[in-house]
Amino acid sequence: MPKLTELTAANSLANADLLVVTTNTSGSAVSNSVNVATLAEAVQVALPLIKTIEGDSGTIASSNSSASVKIAGGTGVNTSTSGNTLTITIDSTVSTGFTVSQINTPSGNVVSDNRAAFVTTLAQSNGVLITSSGNTITFTFDPSTINTLTDVTAPAYNAEGDLPSNSSTYNGHTVVAGGKLYHGGDDVFNKHLDVRDSADELKSHVKFTVGESGGNYTFSGGGAQGTGDETLYLQRGLTYQFDANSVYGSHPFELRVSDGGAAFSNGVTTTDGRVYFTVPQNLSSNIVYQCTSHSGMLGTLVICLLYTSDAADE
Repeated sequence: MPKLTELTAANSLANADLLVVTTNTSGSAVSNSVNVATLAEAVQVALPLIKTIEGDSGTIASSNSSASVKIAGGTGVNTSTSGNTLTITIDSTVSTGFTVSQINTPSGNVVSDNRAAFVTTLAQSNGVLITSSGNTITFTFDPSTINTLTDVTAPAYNAEGDLPSNSSTYNGHTVVAGGKLYHGGDDVFNKHLDVRDSADELKSHVKFTVGESGGNYTFSGGGAQGTGDETLYLQRGLTYQFDANSVYGSHPFELRVSDGGAAFSNGVTTTDGRVYFTVPQNLSSNIVYQCTSHSGMLGTLVICLLYTSDAADE
């Protein structure tokens, strides 16, 4: 039999291949055979499978007596295994980025429900007022301060009907609606006239603002008394504007020859709920205004001679 040193080396082994194992080498040597699979199993038990685990800040060396290494989670970190997979997760107590824990305002602080990270403070200036309540921050504007600013752009609205409700809050403010300028004054928005306005708007001598109360038309401006469905006195040759824009959708305002009669059209134009009426010089009888949806909303327009007190029906 050839010596072991004279045997050809095996470059690969299968589980079923046999190896010769010599025992009792210090006495009467005994030779036995063992297959590769049995030998591998014995080696696996005797030696650790994982020698070391290296981390960012250190190394774990495996015990010589055990191949088991425990990876334990710390605060906010959990570990779990499934098959040959180790999963490391973090819970909601761990911040995954910059978290605002509290926002300070001049009138109070808003505290986050999440873990603290950093605190930020909101400062108010140039008419901006900041308040807080619970988890809500509210930004409002101080009109008295804003009115003094010169580097601001007027807010724009699509149409006059989109303007904010008339209020003293907007006195002194200039806004844009439908491409036209409006200025807040006396708790209402007043339209600026310019060369682009229609001839009727430019030559309107008297403006009545039309409202509704108790099922009656009311008027303000132009010397109107504000009573329901009051009689108005118009002079020949002058142009009058009846601004019924705010009520036109529910109470269409129309000039008529008589109660329930045909619409009076001579010298009359209507735009966006505003009726412009240039009183004809030859108009010799009174006419009426009436709601086309509610016939009871009815009043008389008395036609007078210019610079006289004579009415057309006198």
